[in-house]
Amino acid sequence: MEQLYLVAMYRSAFARYDEARELFNAAIAKFDAADKQAPDDVEIKSDKAEALIAFGELRLEQAEYSEAKKNFEDALSSCEHALRLKSDHIEANYNKGAALVSMADIYSELGEGSKAVAHYRQAIAALDQTVQLNSEHCDSYNGKGYALASIGEIETEQDRFLEAADELRSAIVAYEEAITRDPEDVTYKNNKAYALMTMGETYSGLRDHKNAVAMFEQGLAIYNNIVKLAPEDVKVLANRGRCLQSLANCEGVGGISVGLKHLKAAIDSCNEALRYALNDIWALNSKVLCLIGFGDFYRKLDETEKSIDSYKDALAISEQSLSVAEDDLEAHYFKITTLRRLGELYLSLGQELEAKETLRNGVAVCDEAMDIAAGDRDLIREKGRIAELLNNLE
Repeated sequence: MEQLYLVAMYRSAFARYDEARELFNAAIAKFDAADKQAPDDVEIKSDKAEALIAFGELRLEQAEYSEAKKNFEDALSSCEHALRLKSDHIEANYNKGAALVSMADIYSELGEGSKAVAHYRQAIAALDQTVQLNSEHCDSYNGKGYALASIGEIETEQDRFLEAADELRSAIVAYEEAITRDPEDVTYKNNKAYALMTMGETYSGLRDHKNAVAMFEQGLAIYNNIVKLAPEDVKVLANRGRCLQSLANCEGVGGISVGLKHLKAAIDSCNEALRYALNDIWALNSKVLCLIGFGDFYRKLDETEKSIDSYKDALAISEQSLSVAEDDLEAHYFKITTLRRLGELYLSLGQELEAKETLRNGVAVCDEAMDIAAGDRDLIREKGRIAELLNNLE
């Protein structure tokens, strides 16, 4: 059973989603059968929860929100049953925390920040309990770091930068606890680097460009180190691309020429990720983000054709991402942002017909996304910006 879902996780890591799905279904069916035969076996219940969480993560990556939520709810139920039988079972406590983190991730993606934060806080409590049972449980420190960093990311998106910085500092401390105990683990280092990158975005929001650059550079140094250890890690390569893109966009980093240099390195990193996993949604969306950056930089340089081409390339990759996961909200958001910026560019060139068509497409994509997450503040803000531009054209 365990071997089946471990193979499934490997397939999922390289965006071989259909193969992974079949293996997860087979593994969970075997766990269900074993659970019926031994209803008081705590190990089976805990291991089943772990498989359900992994399957839910695959479904969440493909924006299957309802199906993922069901997996996480079933995992949580399995953990709670196990803990009624043995309250000090370490892995059941840990898997309870992991299931709550994954539930929170769904709410976060759907723009339900308060629900997400509440679940992250519950997860932290469960993970703290695991550490009390075993102070060397590295995954619990890592999970706590992830939950804290995710709260910080939500607060950054809400422009609550000071509160976000506090959560992110605590997250980095938790990650360092995990790394101290297992210095070779790639996931712990990747997560610490991502927290540093989010801290950079927080400092950018505070207009503290010196510290923003320092955070991005620290994160980039970690990513470069990890790539040497795990050159085929798709998520690390994509995250390095995002970090370079953030560094490029940070004001005061050295001017447009330096920014373009960082963006070219960012695209190279995303392309390397996609070489290993052609349809990885995170890597595709990372590439879109970089292409939007190119469009913005070329626009500043008055290289109009290059700017238009970059935005159109971003739209094409967005379509590829949505063909893999049609409800992926990040892909929708990046597509909307690209359409708005392309529409603004057409307006600046006096091409009103092209501008209207592009902006109306943006409204249509906004409506599609808001059918999935009606309360998402980023979508609401983008729709308002596009509506204002269209009103000025009427």
